[in-house]
Amino acid sequence: MSKYLFSRTLIVYKKVTTKKHLNKNKLVTKGKTIKNEQKKYTYLIFDMVGVLFHINTLRLVAKVGFVKTFLYILSNLKNPVKRYLQILETIALSEKSPNKNMYYKGYLQPHCVEQCSLGFTTADQTSNEIKKNINALDKKSFFASQSEKILMLHITDVLFDPDHIVAHAKPNKKLIKLIEKCAKQKTKKVFLLTNIDHKTFALAIKKHPTLFTLFDGIVASCDVHMIKPNKKIFHHILEKFDIAPQQSIFIDDQQENVVAAQAVGIKSFQYRSFSKLKRELKKLNIL
Repeated sequence: MSKYLFSRTLIVYKKVTTKKHLNKNKLVTKGKTIKNEQKKYTYLIFDMVGVLFHINTLRLVAKVGFVKTFLYILSNLKNPVKRYLQILETIALSEKSPNKNMYYKGYLQPHCVEQCSLGFTTADQTSNEIKKNINALDKKSFFASQSEKILMLHITDVLFDPDHIVAHAKPNKKLIKLIEKCAKQKTKKVFLLTNIDHKTFALAIKKHPTLFTLFDGIVASCDVHMIKPNKKIFHHILEKFDIAPQQSIFIDDQQENVVAAQAVGIKSFQYRSFSKLKRELKKLNIL
């Protein structure tokens, strides 16, 4: 009986000590994981419009006309900007142009918008092409009223006016402080990857020269003739700046771009607010 008790005691002791040893190893392993996680993400890649800058919607509406916009909402019970994006997608779907894959707020963009971001055409040419398509839709009785058509033409003038867009683009101050903090760390490098036309990009750099010097590298779609969410532009920025995808984080406000970046092995987040992004980065021990 005493031998039995002794053997059972010995078994229990071995189990306890083994468990402690395993737990100790687990803690060490966990510690290593956390330490590696801190070192893992070295490169942060940011989008420009919608992340680095916000477009002031109220000022946009003011440019179109408060009264026109208010009357449209009141009579049609529709968001005019959303309606405009639906029209752009209608134009895009009616085209036979190949390889269209540029989206904005989940809506497919016409070939002319894509060509502008690729750097092949100007914003003025794009505006004229869209207005031409709007008039063509009007002949097919596409619009609920003439006032709707006129409002959409006015929105086109505003959205494809680089001077107006840059004048009313508001820098994301909290995010810029975060970028400044990362830029000062020798262990972190920050990059900018944006879909943008030549004129808007040039005006933005001219207005905010110091901001753009924070980045270790910049890739603009109009310069490289590639656009998000095409995977080629992600491969381009990785190769150009010798960035390891598994050590990178990409932040963009467009879901399609986030999915494309993830497909090439880059950890990505859709930007919704600074507080949400900050929480995600803290989980990765970046902040």
